Amino acid sequence: MKKLFAILAAAVIFMTAAIPAFADMDSPMFTAYEAYVVKEGGTPLYRFDWDYETDITTVEETDTVIPKGEKVTVTGEYLCNGAYYGNVDYNDKYGYVLLTDVSNEQPKYGSENAHKLEEPETVVVINPDGVYLRSGPSMTYDVVSKKIEFGTVLTYELVNDEYFHSWAYITYNGESGWLYTVQYGFDNVYNCASLVSETKGDDYYATGKVMTIDDGLQLTETPDETSKKISDKIPAGTALTYEWFFEFAKSVAVYTEYNGVKGWLIAAEDWDTTAAIETDREAIVISSEEKTYLYDSPNGKKTDNYVLNGDILQYSYIATKPDYEAEDDFSFTDWYMVTANGKTGWISSADDGVLISYIDVHPEGTAYLFEEMPVYSEAGKITDKPVFYVPADAEVLCIKSFEIYDYDNDTDEVMKNEGWYYIDFNGKTGWICDDRLIDSYADSRLSADIFDRDEIKYVTWANIHESYSRASGIVGQISEDTAVRKIYSYSVGMEDGNSDDGFGYEYIEYNGIKGWVDKNSIHYEGGYARILEEREEYSALSEEEFDVKFREQINKLNEELTEPETTEPESTETHKPEESTASPKTLIIGCVAGGAVLALTAFVVILLINKKKKSA
Repeated sequence: MKKLFAILAAAVIFMTAAIPAFADMDSPMFTAYEAYVVKEGGTPLYRFDWDYETDITTVEETDTVIPKGEKVTVTGEYLCNGAYYGNVDYNDKYGYVLLTDVSNEQPKYGSENAHKLEEPETVVVINPDGVYLRSGPSMTYDVVSKKIEFGTVLTYELVNDEYFHSWAYITYNGESGWLYTVQYGFDNVYNCASLVSETKGDDYYATGKVMTIDDGLQLTETPDETSKKISDKIPAGTALTYEWFFEFAKSVAVYTEYNGVKGWLIAAEDWDTTAAIETDREAIVISSEEKTYLYDSPNGKKTDNYVLNGDILQYSYIATKPDYEAEDDFSFTDWYMVTANGKTGWISSADDGVLISYIDVHPEGTAYLFEEMPVYSEAGKITDKPVFYVPADAEVLCIKSFEIYDYDNDTDEVMKNEGWYYIDFNGKTGWICDDRLIDSYADSRLSADIFDRDEIKYVTWANIHESYSRASGIVGQISEDTAVRKIYSYSVGMEDGNSDDGFGYEYIEYNGIKGWVDKNSIHYEGGYARILEEREEYSALSEEEFDVKFREQINKLNEELTEPETTEPESTETHKPEESTASPKTLIIGCVAGGAVLALTAFVVILLINKKKKSA
């Protein structure tokens, strides 16, 4: 991990140096708009510079001036030193313009332009100065409401973007408009936070309790650790309650009260937990030793209390602390406060041979077994004497599951990667092990696959097979644009680097027919959008027109999933769909976007895997 973190650190330094504008913020999704420069003599293109040590952001003019009357596209808005800026790309030069220097004559943007959430979201206003609703999702739109005070709870279901929305369309006290719900920018101004009561089953924040780990913490005026300290110092081990919490990319703050003073407690910053959030989870201890001894505190001393290998524990707090004995500054250890054998203490994920794994509960889950599976009486222990067997191609009730993941940082090899499921098969219960021997250059064959009701995909043409093989019989055919729910997924095993079939399959239901469809025929929304771009009726549309038509098509297909099935099954006669060639524009956009997403995903996944190497 040390070598890997050094590489990642170098990458971060390079990215920060190359693009200082991004050093202190995460850019939320934004509804871009076009504007014209209205300032006499043109507007300068600015850049932001952030000082890591002082946490101060400065604004500097560049040599680029955008002439008056020039059209620019604003792709984001930020508050810096009391002024609003919009980021633009002008003549291949990226920077920021003052929003007062450009026009704000934008088209009407009402609720008819919004995306509707599947479930309403509820937030609480935490801006000390209150917030205002605007006539559109931008700071350049007019204010259309009276001030909404600090502490007001707001509920909404309309947003500016389907996935990563930052603006919400809200009606409050008879006034409707758009509210910016996230961080403004560099000035540490925050509008809204989440409520414990609205976590919808998210057990990490469900209890609303927190306990200080570091001594001498103080409450702050805002969720930012650099804001004014407003309370007495809090001793380590103090238990507090909270109703609101605010999550950053690298930290979390909770709104609590200490000695009559209300403010924000920074619970974690950069993976260093100073106050642990109480949770309500189960975990299992897998160890090379029969006994795992508990500590009196994170980074503390071992006690005489212990848990046994294979014990399923109820743990209340989880904390991440730097490993001060490591040779570098990028090593962290996860700590779990557990109760076992009537004793309470902390378990360290850094102890040799100790693996801590979360247990996920699946109250309505099912699993599909692709091969005969032995069932064991104890979790995490493969013995020679299974209590019974479940036959291949069987469905079982999946009650709960966990994974054992062990990674050798010195050799960059996966030592163990096992998925364990507690199942019920015809009234018999026990643990099965999906023993995934991972080859980093090949797909692994999953012996079990958890059912996911909420994963909607799209099919334009496909044969439906009775089994997960091209050689199996065809029981139906999809010959038009169709939305389906993925029920199970099968990844083909690899032998000597060669696939035994060449395809993966997904189990779906269509017009009353259940069967397996080649993964190459089934798409997420992004893949389905690229298919539509190649069709004549869509290819001539502008980007804005395409987005509207695409959303209408997606909504239409999704609505069909909830309607009763009345259509007769399609003919089982097969035919090969016409091949289409992507346009150069589509290929370029797809390659660039795909490459960026893959690079970012790989960076984040590698970082998280190494951080959680012993606690996954």
